[in-house]
Amino acid sequence: MDRFLNLDYKKDGRSFSGLDCYGLVWLYNRIVLRRNLPRFLGKDIYQSSDIEKTVNDNKKLFEEVKDPIEGDLILFSILGFGTHLGVIIKKGKMLHIFNEKSNSCIENYNSVKWRNRILGFYRFTNEVV
Repeated sequence: MDRFLNLDYKKDGRSFSGLDCYGLVWLYNRIVLRRNLPRFLGKDIYQSSDIEKTVNDNKKLFEEVKDPIEGDLILFSILGFGTHLGVIIKKGKMLHIFNEKSNSCIENYNSVKWRNRILGFYRFTNEVV
């Protein structure tokens, strides 16, 4: 797990040298869980609700779940838009990176800081090569 901590933010990043919030979800699933998820590059997540739209536009790939397990996505509202993701690493804990002012970290998603921002938990239903 240590290799996923303190990583730098990079828009559209999909490697240990830098990643955005979805990039961290993508990389964790790829390396730890050996699942191939879509890359979804080119989304300016801080200017619109592109992440939430991507989830909604790809219902065949995502299933909303009530009891998340390791590898599931957690979608958050930031400034009223579904623009932030974390990946569940165990019950109550998520791995995420917020923006260029932060590094990847583990936090409790039920904390005061995050619990009222949760829009839902999602599981990939199909793998993408």
